[in-house]
Amino acid sequence: MKVYVLRHGETAYNAGNLVQGTTDVPLSDEGIRQAEAARRRIREEHGLSFDRVYASPLQRALKTGEIVTGRDRETFIIDRRLREIEVGALAGRSTLENTEIMVNFMRFPDLYQPLEGGESFLDLTDRAGAFLEWLGREELPPSTLVCTHGGLMHAMRMYMEPHPMRDFWKPSITNCTLFQLERDADGKWKITDIIANTEGRALGF
Repeated sequence: MKVYVLRHGETAYNAGNLVQGTTDVPLSDEGIRQAEAARRRIREEHGLSFDRVYASPLQRALKTGEIVTGRDRETFIIDRRLREIEVGALAGRSTLENTEIMVNFMRFPDLYQPLEGGESFLDLTDRAGAFLEWLGREELPPSTLVCTHGGLMHAMRMYMEPHPMRDFWKPSITNCTLFQLERDADGKWKITDIIANTEGRALGF
């Protein structure tokens, strides 16, 4: 039994260095191209297919999942726990801002204090961990795909491979990168392979 976790393709917010959070930004033309390239990489080069798909409710994740799997989103299991980090009023602001809150968000996650309505990185990690623990109790088919976001994937990695919160964003996860997860003898999820998209952008949350 293996679980694969996929980040969506590029959006205009990614390209413009803007914070997305849960703003429902669609894939750009470049994002669609990346998803099509990911389909070839994942399905044709690596020979992967998926028996079940879980997805974030946000359009960029749903569309990426449709392109990569060739399946309609109506067949996906939508799970709000897979959405991107809630950023409150930080949404739409430039990641290049030289303000304390943006510098902390981008470079010092351990110091970041969310605005009203936002999540901390610890909140996000707890949400990602809760999803993984729940998934581990499900009766899964041989191959499952999870379509989600960069922030959520960083949080999954933080949960599975604990490291200092300051390094939350390291190493980067580019658009359409795929994690392969398996459970060890103790039932803990581990990243056992990463199929990276070296062309994708790492930022734009």
